[in-house]
Amino acid sequence: WGGSGWTGDGADGSDEWAPELLDELGVTLDDDDGTFWMAFDDFARHFRQVYVCRVLRDDEWLTARCRGRWEGESAGGCGNSGAARYVRNPQLRLRVGGDVPVDVLLFLEPHDDRLEDGADGDRAIGFSVYANGGRRLTRLARAIVKSGSFSFARSVLAEASLPPGAYTLIPCTFEPDQEADFSVRAHCRRDAGATLELSEL
Repeated sequence: WGGSGWTGDGADGSDEWAPELLDELGVTLDDDDGTFWMAFDDFARHFRQVYVCRVLRDDEWLTARCRGRWEGESAGGCGNSGAARYVRNPQLRLRVGGDVPVDVLLFLEPHDDRLEDGADGDRAIGFSVYANGGRRLTRLARAIVKSGSFSFARSVLAEASLPPGAYTLIPCTFEPDQEADFSVRAHCRRDAGATLELSEL
């Protein structure tokens, strides 16, 4: 699908592929399948970044979603804007059910308004999770999970092992007064035997 492929050592049709090696690795050489093999040194020389895409299939992953909006008073920005502003951001209750801690993936995705006329869409986003019984936060507290540095990315994520219970998740922009719609998703593997709920507080 790319129109071209790797032609160096290990490429489809390369002399390095002995029939025994193909059998041992279970490799089928196909010029048009979009996959290729290459030596690590070649990889390091030609690629500077690697993106890993985790496919969350509905039959394998349980998903909870909640939509919200930063608007007016609720566009409070991050904690740098002061506690009084930060706690005005929308707050979500994340409820994890089950008997044992569960690995949970959390995603924050703002509505992408960059395609709308006159909107620049530039905002750094992030979120924090608090172990406070899923109650509305009224002052700053210590987060147990953070999405990391605020990012201008299309989505930010965090992965955490959470014991069963209720938590408060606060999505925010870095700067205050940046209005936008957003959605938050929580995922865990179906075979973990857990339940997930996400709702606005």
